Amino acid sequence: MNKRIRTRLSIALILTALSIYLFAGFPPSISNMNERIHRGLDLSGGIHLVLQVLTDDAIRAETDQAIESIRTELGTQNIVVAQVARTHTDTFLVRGVGPDKDAQFRTAVETVLPDWELRRAGDPGPNAYTVALKPAPTVALRRQAVDQTMQVIRNRIDKLGVTEPVIQKHGSADQYEILVQLPGLDNPARVR
Repeated sequence: MNKRIRTRLSIALILTALSIYLFAGFPPSISNMNERIHRGLDLSGGIHLVLQVLTDDAIRAETDQAIESIRTELGTQNIVVAQVARTHTDTFLVRGVGPDKDAQFRTAVETVLPDWELRRAGDPGPNAYTVALKPAPTVALRRQAVDQTMQVIRNRIDKLGVTEPVIQKHGSADQYEILVQLPGLDNPARVR
């Protein structure tokens, strides 16, 4: 037999033996093959969830934190206001700013809350301001809320011992959804 043919045949036999060993173990058996094949939801069944993240809660918490920060700053600078209250998820109203403290108030808000936009509010009366979170920080906070939720879900699923779970963002960028697939689990109550 030609030396070249023997070399090729030897390489083919070695690769075949290595493939059988990696796929079926040694000695080759069906049970070893079943352990090494990971089936997805389509073959083994499991749970498929699409979760909606309530990003408004994160924005609301950021707004409440901004209100407390501005109250503290106004207190340290002796700026008296009649009311500071959240009006929407990402907006709050400051009413009753003294005319003599108007410029000092504007500077305080711009210094303490750089991600917020200050506007005069016409309806509640003179010396009232609306403070709203700018669009870029709003989007960043919403994305951060989704990322933190994904991490919490991943940590909890790892405690369940699920092999090869799928945890990823789902839908368009403004839907803030998470796709969770757990192959092999059949108890939705336990998963929730």
